This record gives sequence, C-alpha cells and structure tokens, in this order.
Amino acid sequence: MFPLLFLVALTTACASRGFEADVTRFHDNAFDGQSGQSVTIRPAREALDGLEFAQYAALVGEKLGAVGFTAAGEATPDLIAQLDYLITPIASAEKESGRLSIGGGSFGRHGGISSGVSFPVGETSRDTVFRRRIDLVLINAETGKHLWEGRAISTGKVGDPAIILPLLAEALLQDFPGVSGRTIEVTLSPDQ
Repeated sequence: MFPLLFLVALTTACASRGFEADVTRFHDNAFDGQSGQSVTIRPAREALDGLEFAQYAALVGEKLGAVGFTAAGEATPDLIAQLDYLITPIASAEKESGRLSIGGGSFGRHGGISSGVSFPVGETSRDTVFRRRIDLVLINAETGKHLWEGRAISTGKVGDPAIILPLLAEALLQDFPGVSGRTIEVTLSPDQ
C-alpha cells in the first residue's frame, strides 16, 4: 500500500509543478502603478516590428489592462511600453528511446566470468532547452523618463512564443509594480 501512495504523491507533485520564471523589476520611487493611465505598446527593437509583434503586444496589453492601465488607441498615450522578447536554444541533448541488453556468465568453485552487450532500440531524438525572456519598460510619453522596468526569464523545453509569452507576461506583471531591485521566483499554477 505504501509504495502505491508514494507513487501517487510523486506523480501529483510532478504534474502540479507550474511555470517558473525569475522576475526582476525596477521603478521610480514615485511610481506606484498609477492605474488608469493610457499606454501604447511599441517594439524595443526594430526587428520585432510586424504582425507577430502586434499579436504579442495585444497580449501584453491585456495583461497591462488587468493591472489597471488602458489602451491609448489612436489618442496620445500617457505611457509608452517598450516590449522586447527573445527565445533562444541553450542546450540540446540526444535522447534514446530505449536500450536492449543481453548478458550471460558462468562461474565455478573459484571464480566466474560474465559479459554482456547493450544496443539502442528505436529512434534517437534531441531534447532542446530554451532560454525565454520578456522585457518591458514603461516610459512617460511626455518626458521620456523611465518609470518602470521589468524582465522575466525562464528555461524549459517549450520554445513556442505563442505558449511562452503569455506565461512570461503573467509572471512579470504579477503583484505589479513589485518590489524595486529584487529578483523573485514566480511560479504560476498549471491551470493559469
């Protein structure tokens, strides 16, 4: 009975492990999140500008809306949000589907001898680990002063921006504006 309970507990613990990101934020001492301000999201790098960026900017805009900001639309914004993101492979390892081993041996009264052979069965695949990062800077549109800067970084086997960027944005803006100058680990539950 105990081995069965242990197996169930282990499986539950592994399955409930959420998305983890290291989040660092900095903000001007006078900046308190200032809900209700309008914001326009722009790419931090020219290479990001395009249809793909527009999709992710809309997603980040929704997350900013959840913490009290409003979309400026065509009006002059109170804040400019500079958005940057990057997903890069950092490690790759071969993974075999299995091995078949055959061995044998004999022994006598004063010793023995044995030998064996092992060979791969099935296909070999590669597991890639990605470093995933999102950066967001909130800038006063009138003065150009940086009011808030934040980044969220994670590693994992999923490199699809459509899956990862919503999670990174959620982690980055959790408890907005956050404690300035401190890196924290944010864990999102699997159902978020």
